[in-house]
Amino acid sequence: MSRKKPGRKTVLVYVEGPSDQTALVHAFETMYDSKSIHIEVLYGDLTSKRSVNPQNIVKKLGNKVSVFREKYSLKPEDIENIICILDTDGAYCDERFIQERPGLHNFRYTEDCILANSKEAAADRNRRKAENMNRLAGLRKVTQNRKVIPFEAYFMSCNLDHVLQNKLNLSDAEKENLIGYEAQ
Repeated sequence: MSRKKPGRKTVLVYVEGPSDQTALVHAFETMYDSKSIHIEVLYGDLTSKRSVNPQNIVKKLGNKVSVFREKYSLKPEDIENIICILDTDGAYCDERFIQERPGLHNFRYTEDCILANSKEAAADRNRRKAENMNRLAGLRKVTQNRKVIPFEAYFMSCNLDHVLQNKLNLSDAEKENLIGYEAQ
């Protein structure tokens, strides 16, 4: 955060991982005047966590913003807005498109289905993630110390790799290599 200069507001871009930052933050930087706005990135995926539900997701998001603000001694009015980029990860697909593959450690996505170690666990994750994403889709503000910070949520088809490269199931290293290569 050393790039932040006095008088500039901060736009928080909440993404799932480093490859999302590499691929998207430059686009956000071109959308804002760098003399008055500084882009800062938070990582994570609140929508998939078992402890998060539509009743507490806004509070959990607010807590992440508060921790960030405290770390950098920012007041709520120092935040211009919060932008959240989320992968849908197949959360809205019908359960009949989930296929069980015992022994599989991570979800695998195809154009036709989701492969998972447990169909029941995948369906549960999808329901939870979809409900949480629906809650964020309707959210327009996050309140911090009685100050309102505008909020926007955007959803990627399956995930960023699918949107940008039409590829599925990439490792983090493959994502970084493709994004780095594409950006040159």
